[in-house]
Amino acid sequence: MNDGQRTVDVIVVGGGYSGLAAASSLTASGHSVIVLEARDRVGGRAWTEKFDGGWADNGGQWIGPGMKAILALADELGVGTFPTYNDGATLLEFKGKRARWAEEIPEAIGFPVPADDIEDAVHAIGLLDELVKQVPPDAPWDAPHAHEWDNQTFATWIDENTTTDGAKFALEAIVDGYFAAETCDLSLLHFLFYVASAGGVEKLEESSLAWRFDGGAQEIPNRLAERLGEQVKLGAPVRKVKQNNDGVEVSTDADTFSASYVVVALPPTMGLRIQFEPRLPTSRDQYMQRAPMGATIKCHAVYPTAFWRNEGLNGQIVTERDINITYDNSPPSGTPGILVGFLEGKAAREWGNRSRDEIKTGMLDTFADFFGEE
Repeated sequence: MNDGQRTVDVIVVGGGYSGLAAASSLTASGHSVIVLEARDRVGGRAWTEKFDGGWADNGGQWIGPGMKAILALADELGVGTFPTYNDGATLLEFKGKRARWAEEIPEAIGFPVPADDIEDAVHAIGLLDELVKQVPPDAPWDAPHAHEWDNQTFATWIDENTTTDGAKFALEAIVDGYFAAETCDLSLLHFLFYVASAGGVEKLEESSLAWRFDGGAQEIPNRLAERLGEQVKLGAPVRKVKQNNDGVEVSTDADTFSASYVVVALPPTMGLRIQFEPRLPTSRDQYMQRAPMGATIKCHAVYPTAFWRNEGLNGQIVTERDINITYDNSPPSGTPGILVGFLEGKAAREWGNRSRDEIKTGMLDTFADFFGEE
């Protein structure tokens, strides 16, 4: 670096997982790098809030055995993992009827989903898995019916391939939980690509929700940033990227940095807040306008103990309500006990207009309804 550390080989915009990983790889290859992060912290959508006795991951948090790159990075950085708490029964509610369900008790007493609906759901999942096999995860556009699948929503496919409310509920719950969106928000091809990356519908939970990071998901970006040191600039929102014959100039509110290359490691829609000179190609600009992020409100409630475990419950619910999914998000010791609940997709967009107190009350009322007044 020179010129007061303002001229480097590569500038990385964004201090989340991808930006810090890119900067680390480039640095290890001998290149000089600056990471410009708008927030006063690194981590992007991984944000861990620490408190006495525990932590809460307010952003992304789960990993699984198929995520070999992030697991290798965690091991390199000394960040441990532990299994998501899954012992005991899940509370399943459908059309106002509720039952305890666990894999070892498949015929749950009073199971609220009718047998015909379950059969319909199993058939639909089987059809999806056959389609998934045709989608290469590294090039989904090469699937034999990619154009056709990308021109219909997953909601349309569900309507055409299921006949019962229970089957629709099951498939919609998958999209709520893994995409934070509605079935009408994503194309069939995108859904199939995502599932193909996990290895099939049945492997989604195993691949995505198996483990958590000890100390929280922000441990990895925090340690990457510590290793990069002064190369990471916080509180530096990028306003302009100007390309010229010599390379690029990247401007923040306070400084301008020069480099041969720039890596913009942001969600596509966030890139729209940057002024590019010359303007980006029309196709790229329009793509960025059409790649929205999911909608999620995530709430944690902290208790002295994980009291639901004493009732043989794993802290998970699945329901048709707006607050439709919960998990036991306690630390490995189980103390304190932490429940996390989600509003996702349409529900998140609607509740996002309500006050913080209304959201808190709605979440706590749901917890109490399912897990008791304690």
